[in-house]
Amino acid sequence: MSMESGLLPPGDPMAEALARLLYGLDAAEVARLQESGEVNAGSIAATWRRLLERVGVTRHLAPGQNLVAGDGQLEGVVRLADGRDWDVLELVPWLLRHDFADDRAYETVTDRGSLVRTAQHLQPGDAAVIRYRSVSPEAMSGRPLRGGSEDEAVARVHQVLALMAAYTAWPHFIPAPAAFDAATGLPPDPGTELRLPAESVLVFHDGIPLPAVTADDATLHAHVTAMASAGAEKAALFGRSLLIVGGLLLGCPDDTGDTYVLDPDQGWLIVSVHADHGPNQFGLVPVTHLERSSPAARILRNYSALLGLEGWDVPPPVPGRARSCGKNRGKKSRGLPPAERRRRARTPQALAGALLRVRSFTAPPHQPAPPAQAPPAPASGPGKPAAQYREWRRAHFTRNTRVHLLDEHGRPSGPVYGPEAIEGVTFTRRRTWVRGTWVNEHLPPRPGLPVYALDPRIARSPTET
Repeated sequence: MSMESGLLPPGDPMAEALARLLYGLDAAEVARLQESGEVNAGSIAATWRRLLERVGVTRHLAPGQNLVAGDGQLEGVVRLADGRDWDVLELVPWLLRHDFADDRAYETVTDRGSLVRTAQHLQPGDAAVIRYRSVSPEAMSGRPLRGGSEDEAVARVHQVLALMAAYTAWPHFIPAPAAFDAATGLPPDPGTELRLPAESVLVFHDGIPLPAVTADDATLHAHVTAMASAGAEKAALFGRSLLIVGGLLLGCPDDTGDTYVLDPDQGWLIVSVHADHGPNQFGLVPVTHLERSSPAARILRNYSALLGLEGWDVPPPVPGRARSCGKNRGKKSRGLPPAERRRRARTPQALAGALLRVRSFTAPPHQPAPPAQAPPAPASGPGKPAAQYREWRRAHFTRNTRVHLLDEHGRPSGPVYGPEAIEGVTFTRRRTWVRGTWVNEHLPPRPGLPVYALDPRIARSPTET
């Protein structure tokens, strides 16, 4: 697998940052690992077959036709029930053509396309534009390979794999503050079992600048300070930086077949890159070895952990279909008529995510109660001098946190701590998520740190000069 996403030309300075994002290494080290075979996408045969079944390839096969040949290799050309032979790489986009049309209609009718491509102020319904703009145009076109090299053929297979994963995924939307914490926060403890609500899940949110994602603690503190000082001008901070807009997660069925465990071998980050001429470009960057400590793997693992928390709302009902009439009534469905696509896209439910059943993360994560009155400059620890500056503490997950159980009226059923607390009756234990927060917020910010104000119109606040 190449580290190149197809968005960045060779030699682009952002390629170095992208290499560090994916593997936590510089570009030269990544190239060495690729040549030695230590960085690879692993086997995709099982995932490929499951996704082919989910997009409907199996339903169209001729009797006796299988997706796997007798030697165990995946079939590149399959025979359909109507007797035609189809290249699988061309058949997949043909089966998804109605989904493409729905997404184009949503983008055109709602005028959300130009807004979405700034990767800011996204809404749940924008899942349609995000997935449509992120997948490879070559894979979506279904054009056959003509005299391409073996590397190009393998690249096309991975493009179609990402296409199928995106268009069979259950979209989940994370509001901007929670998304920033997910992209910059600490990952779940090693060994934590991460599960998904579906075999593939699309997570998306407002863009997070790459420098914040890869920052160490001191630099992240400076970045948060810059974000706070920018206020309404926050969007200018994103400037020409590569943005993380979400991820695409795959799940492996567990022994029961009812739930899915996060696939540690394959996932994708959704990125947005500033273009000199025209809107931002979106793309899916493959990420492998999710058990590694790279920033990309950490983000995908954080997405998976968030999906397991409570607080995801139920999407609104799909708007009813307009009554069919005239010559269209009673005919076999060939997808929604263009007028119906446009009508549905204009509905408030569509913007709220109804068309793709988008779930949104709405419940505030766990945060400790603030003190009634800020104490004067507490000490940093035993035997240490008093703190002089405020610091930013990354978001993190906790283990076995005691949480109230509620009675039939929705009230806490009893104490969480103390002699009267009874596990399973008044409280339960579960993993919780603590938002990123300022420590010693009443103190001034640390001076002299770099600030990611990429637009010269943004001036530093008086406390930062």
